[in-house]
Amino acid sequence: MKILKLTDKVYNQYRENVRGNEHITLDQAVRKLSRNVQLVEEVAPERIKRHLLSVTYSYGNLDIRVLFGTIVSIINHKGEASDWKFPKRRYIELTKEYQIDDDKFNTKRTYNKR
Repeated sequence: MKILKLTDKVYNQYRENVRGNEHITLDQAVRKLSRNVQLVEEVAPERIKRHLLSVTYSYGNLDIRVLFGTIVSIINHKGEASDWKFPKRRYIELTKEYQIDDDKFNTKRTYNKR
């Protein structure tokens, strides 16, 4: 598990441009973006673009650019189709590992017994 750093500019961009993250804390944003980078590395290495000094990870419609362990930019291609095949099981595992407060796929649901 590798936790990346995040610039203030990128933190604000993430909150403003990525749906559902308007009130996210800096710590949780760092953990989510680090998890997303790891998912691309493990599941879709063909979606990694290496530049002279930086690396861009294409996580769905979100491009995450990393320079020396710091996320320096994100670009959200809203509304554009993506060939990303979402790895749900690994996403859930990494969400727990990174201790992310994200219940998007929380499997513990309570039902009334009749």
